[in-house]
Amino acid sequence: MGRIVAAVILLAATAVYAQEERQFGDWTAYCAADGLCRAVAGDGPVLMLERHADQTYWELSLDLAPATAGYDSPFDISVDGSGQTFEHAEVGPYGSPTRYYFLSAKAQAILDAMILGQTVDFDYTGEEAIEASARFSLAGLSAALLWIDETQRRIGSERVTGEPPYGLLPAGLEADPNLAVPADLVETHRVDAECGQFEELANGRDIVVARLGEDSTIAMLPCYAGAYNFSAKVYVIEGQTFALQHFAEYSDYTSWSSTDELVNAWYDPDTGEIGTFNKGRGIADCGSSGLWRWTGDYFRLEQYSYKGDCDGSGDPGDFPVVYTAKPLPED
Repeated sequence: MGRIVAAVILLAATAVYAQEERQFGDWTAYCAADGLCRAVAGDGPVLMLERHADQTYWELSLDLAPATAGYDSPFDISVDGSGQTFEHAEVGPYGSPTRYYFLSAKAQAILDAMILGQTVDFDYTGEEAIEASARFSLAGLSAALLWIDETQRRIGSERVTGEPPYGLLPAGLEADPNLAVPADLVETHRVDAECGQFEELANGRDIVVARLGEDSTIAMLPCYAGAYNFSAKVYVIEGQTFALQHFAEYSDYTSWSSTDELVNAWYDPDTGEIGTFNKGRGIADCGSSGLWRWTGDYFRLEQYSYKGDCDGSGDPGDFPVVYTAKPLPED
């Protein structure tokens, strides 16, 4: 999904905010010092509408903490009895495995109805295939959003929603929630023309965020999904800075070259190793595989295997070794 681009420079982007909180009916409105404002209802589950100071759209989410919904469970949302069903790619957890964001034009239709409605209901499949639901009063919502408009100096702005949450990755099964990923990295990867959007990829939640070194983190973010090959790009993060990694690859046609995409990759946090298995075709009788190890400064190629002839012989992935690195002195 493309980001909504503002046509004018927003005053809110440079404003300095004081932390404030107000109550409007059944909704609480809150603005943080960085300008992020949210309207909240409920105490478990919690329904939220929030907007960053320098973004033009609202983010609609439902936090089920400490529970989660069933994997790929659809959500039925109805306002005063009329609503929408959100399927895969239209709803999913971001940042936290318990917080579900609602996307697409359906989210816009729900927000429009909520502003004029009285109650909103959420129905979904919870953990262990148990049906679950949540109802929220909408009394005070319009007033809460208006107060946020005033605080962010956005009176008269459109109530638009449906975009993925700013700076948040889909909650991946291998993503350590205690390790921070800079919002700039998320947005940089989102606009990468070589990659598909997380919401559109079959492997869109196959995200790895893990400890790499004492002061560094590795993030492996999905880029491409095919019939039997799935690629990712690898970033090394130190504080708020990050660097896209490049890796050696070999073929009979190009000889040795460099790539910033790894195919069917995995990462072992205990050894600091990255491995790949690029299938030349579905039965994997040809293709390549590689093994790299983190040295503290870069990923060092340890071994590379390659087979160019798809001849139907040999075990899947059993490719001849074309390179083996010499041991480092400390090894």
